[in-house]
Amino acid sequence: MTQRAIFRCKSRDCRHVWAIDYPEKGLGKNDWFRRVPGEATVRFPSADAYDGCPKCKANHIWVKWGIVKGKRSEQPCDARCTNAKGFDCQCSCAGLNHGRGFVCEAA
Repeated sequence: MTQRAIFRCKSRDCRHVWAIDYPEKGLGKNDWFRRVPGEATVRFPSADAYDGCPKCKANHIWVKWGIVKGKRSEQPCDARCTNAKGFDCQCSCAGLNHGRGFVCEAA
């Protein structure tokens, strides 16, 4: 199981959106993380947000992020879900496809 975080640059000139999947879970309730190839450390969503916007290089205070929370409904999953910029999903995928159009290969 993976957890997806969606990040949004709040800079007026940028508004870039990106998402990163965190495939591993630690001991705590919300401590999803990803391993960085070639490094001994792991990355948490808060650390990725702290790096700032990858497009405009804006400071971390300009990055808003959240974990996708899904709730299954009868609404069919479509492009509104896969290209969503928000953190809440209420369709038939229950968050599995939410924001998938913004998933990037994290460094």
